[in-house]
Amino acid sequence: MAPTFPLHVLIYEALDWEQPIWVHLSVFLNPSGKGKMSKRDTGVKGIYVLDIKQMGYLPEGLLNWIALMGWSYDDHSEFFTLEELIEKFSLQKLHPSPAAVDYKKLDHFNGNHIRSLTTSELVDRLRPCFEREGLVIDEEIFQQIAPLVQVRIRTLEEAVEIAGFFFREVAEPEPSELIGRKMTIEESQMEESVEVTTSTKGVTIGISSDISFPSGSAELKQGIIPILEKIVPAIEGSYFQVAIEGHTDNVPIPEDLLEKYPTNWELSGARAASVVREFINLGVNPIRLQAVGYGEFVPRDRPTDRLIDEELIREFNATPEYQARNRRVEITFLAPRRGGPVGADQTELPKEEER
Repeated sequence: MAPTFPLHVLIYEALDWEQPIWVHLSVFLNPSGKGKMSKRDTGVKGIYVLDIKQMGYLPEGLLNWIALMGWSYDDHSEFFTLEELIEKFSLQKLHPSPAAVDYKKLDHFNGNHIRSLTTSELVDRLRPCFEREGLVIDEEIFQQIAPLVQVRIRTLEEAVEIAGFFFREVAEPEPSELIGRKMTIEESQMEESVEVTTSTKGVTIGISSDISFPSGSAELKQGIIPILEKIVPAIEGSYFQVAIEGHTDNVPIPEDLLEKYPTNWELSGARAASVVREFINLGVNPIRLQAVGYGEFVPRDRPTDRLIDEELIREFNATPEYQARNRRVEITFLAPRRGGPVGADQTELPKEEER
């Protein structure tokens, strides 16, 4: 393709206009640094402004990114608003060397500009992204979760991935993602030992009794430890309070244990406390965790339309499989409650910089 600069000169001459001082910015190279960037390039993130906008990039972030390709103010300043660029820009600081188009830097600048927005500004920017996904926004919850996702996202679209489940009837998370980035299904024997479910309460990771607790005991089996280790990054990377439920045996406590655990309330609470203690030993901030006793003689999978009586308890403890589910551990990332703040009735989380 021929350069356009000679054509511009010819147009000015043909119209008998005074020629301006022509300035050519440094050549933009494709992300690999090999060859000029072209609108016909394939395999690149985007080159058209409207495409980049649809990806969730702010005009402020895009402008900041472009301005620093071929120009710099000094050797350390990176974040610029439009007003600051107008004030500080000068032709003398243009660089003649070619500049590779680096989309990682675009993510970086865009994330910084997202974090500079006020909550109301961020909500206004995020709303179209959620509406494009067909999500009906609860404004009260939206105002609460916006500051939480703000510290994590690099583009507006990422907010939908992180927080869209708040506005969906049914959430279908990938179990492997909830367990942690370094954990595989094979490593944790997830298909057999770990179950992920969603409800109005939040996202729950259930761990089978086969690897959790012996009958009548609150001492952790060794098989649960590697799974708890893999869940730690998911807790540290989330924004929500985490409830640990230790479930009961749903059978009467043996007489020799009654002094230690008078009822299943004490046993289930002790099991939850054992898991919390292990998470703390693994470095989780205690303020993130709640220990919850599940209750006396409440079968986990009981029908909601049946009275909890001796017959139901016997029925739901009739097989080793039922008993195993009743002795399980459940770790729930608590969803915000409608009509209350995120994590209502939960301990206030420390600010990001304090973690």
